[in-house]
Amino acid sequence: MEVAEVTSARLTDELVELWRGELVERELAPSTVEKYVREGRRLRAWLGDDEAVDRRRVLAYKSWLVSCYAPSTVNAALAAVNDLLAFCGGRGLRLRNLRVQPVSYRSMEHDLTLDEYRQMVCTAYELGDERMALVVQALCSCGLRVSELGCVTVAAVEMREARVNNKGKVRRVILPDVLCETLRAYALRRGIREGPVFVTRSGGPISRTTIWRGMKRLAGVAGVLPSKAYPHNLRHLFALVHYGRYRDLNVLSEMLGHARVETTRIYVATTGQERSAQVNSLGLFVGSEGLGFLKGGPQRNRRSVAKP
Repeated sequence: MEVAEVTSARLTDELVELWRGELVERELAPSTVEKYVREGRRLRAWLGDDEAVDRRRVLAYKSWLVSCYAPSTVNAALAAVNDLLAFCGGRGLRLRNLRVQPVSYRSMEHDLTLDEYRQMVCTAYELGDERMALVVQALCSCGLRVSELGCVTVAAVEMREARVNNKGKVRRVILPDVLCETLRAYALRRGIREGPVFVTRSGGPISRTTIWRGMKRLAGVAGVLPSKAYPHNLRHLFALVHYGRYRDLNVLSEMLGHARVETTRIYVATTGQERSAQVNSLGLFVGSEGLGFLKGGPQRNRRSVAKP
């Protein structure tokens, strides 16, 4: 006998925190745990004082998300919400993702160009912020996620190779020779003998918030749009430059640690500007100038059109 799915539940702040512990036990990546919990707290705040959740309310919440955010952001939020609802015993409340038409090209509006990247690095050196200059270059020249920066250790620099454990997968990341030589000298000057190369003054690991704020500051001084200055854009730039030179999607996917090549394909998709240039180069628009071809061009068999 089948048991009907529960279509109502109660959502409390305490349940959200218990859910966090369950996510950790499932060995989700720390960044994923934080993202899910953030979405859970947002739903809890939206519910207000009434902790009851039913089909009508979750549909209203989905409509609110759609009115405020892009489809991809909505779907990411729904993944977290569905997981939380299932944890609370409301599996029947789960929501369907938005159906999004796949886009085979990307916008350049928020892409960081190679020149802008170099300008930010030079600005960091000019400001005397050597650590930030090297952080930006380490992320970009290796294609690292910001959460993987701690894998750039003194030992990894000596081996010229880092071992990255992320999202349940372990991969090797080759560190460029010139980066290793620079980081070795940097670590010696800072008295860093072991562990991560990039640390705070107290010796703790540098946080992603510090990196994010540092990039925003560099962008402001360098004249780069702040919307382009965030760590993951450095990883995108690595992918674009590597693919532009070697055109090997499988190798690039392995280097980035992607589970699917389709994910890598998104990173290196043709830009909207390139797609526009391709369409414009076809020359298929005739326009009124084509009348000259009809009048003075080669004779062709065509039906005569009766004049009104």
